[in-house]
Amino acid sequence: MKAEPVSIKDGYTMRLAEPQDVPGIIACIKEEYGDTYYRREFYDEAILKDNLDKYNIFLVCKDNDICGIQSMIDRHPVDSYMEGATQIFRKKYRGLGLPTSLVSYTYDIAKKADISCIYASAVTFHKITQRMCEKHGMIPVAFNFGSYITAKMGNSFELGHSQKYAQAILVRPVNKQNAGRVYVTEGIKEITSRLYSELGVQFEIDTTENAPELDASQINVKINEREQTLCIRVDEIGADLQTAVADILNQHKGGLWTSQLILPTSDKESVWAQNKLKKMGFFFVGLRPLCNENKEQLFMQYIGNVKFYPEEFVLTDGFKQLLNDILEAR
Repeated sequence: MKAEPVSIKDGYTMRLAEPQDVPGIIACIKEEYGDTYYRREFYDEAILKDNLDKYNIFLVCKDNDICGIQSMIDRHPVDSYMEGATQIFRKKYRGLGLPTSLVSYTYDIAKKADISCIYASAVTFHKITQRMCEKHGMIPVAFNFGSYITAKMGNSFELGHSQKYAQAILVRPVNKQNAGRVYVTEGIKEITSRLYSELGVQFEIDTTENAPELDASQINVKINEREQTLCIRVDEIGADLQTAVADILNQHKGGLWTSQLILPTSDKESVWAQNKLKKMGFFFVGLRPLCNENKEQLFMQYIGNVKFYPEEFVLTDGFKQLLNDILEAR
C-alpha cells in the first residue's frame, strides 16, 4: 500500500510505518497490554518487519515519538476486504482526537483500493472504537462471543465477568454493491434483511432448504491453543457437514474452547446447513457481508459451557439492537 504522510494539528503526522519504527510499535502495544495482546505476532520484530506490506501499520507521530498505531490488514487472496485493526494509543496522547483522525486517514486510503469492503472488529468493554467506526459509515453486523480469554488480558479498561471477551464486528461497503441471493433460515430473515438494507447494497433473500449435492464439505480450521478458539470456515457445504464439524469440536473440547463458524450464504444448501448446525449447539451471531468477492457469508457460534454476561457489554445503540436481535433469534 502507498500512502503520503499527512500533517495535522499541533505538529502531529500520520504515515505508514517503516522497518525502523517496529521497536516503537511494539513498545506502544506493551504500554497498554504488557505481554497479553492477542495478536502474538505483533511482538516479534522480525515478523513485523517482514510483513509491513501485509499489515499496513499506520502511525501517528510527534517528532520522533510514536503516539499511536493502527493496521489495515489486506485479506487478499482468500477474501477481498481490508481489516482495520489494532488501534492502540499511548495514554498521554489520548483525549486529543487523534484516533478519529487516524481512522479518517486510513479509511480514505482503503476506499481507493481494490477491495469489496472495510471490516473492523471492536472490543465490547468500551465503545470508543465502535462509535468511531459507525461515524465513518460502518454498520454493526456481528459479534464474536468467544474471542479471547478474559483472564489473560491486561489493559486499562474494566473487562467484566465473562470468561471470554467478545468482539463487535462492523462493515463498510466499498466496491461490492450487490450481495446477490442469500439463503438464510426464516428465523433470521428479518435480521438479515435489516442489515443488508442498512449497508445500502442490493440483495435477495431465499429461505428454501436444499439438501447438499456434494458428499464432502470443504472446511478450513484455524486453531488458537493459547486462547482456546477455533475458526471453522466452510467453503463448500457437503452432506457430511455435521459429522465433519462434530469431529473438529471433539478434538478441542472442555476448558474454555469456543468456535466461530463462517458459513457461505450464497450457496443454496446454506439453510440446510444452518438448521443442522443449530441442532449441534451453534447459533447465529450475525452476518459476514461483502467480505468475499464471490460469496456472501454469516457467522455462527458455539460457546460450550463458557460463561458470558452480555448485559455487561459496553455498546453503541446500533450494537445494542443487534445483540437483542441475536439473543431473541437464539
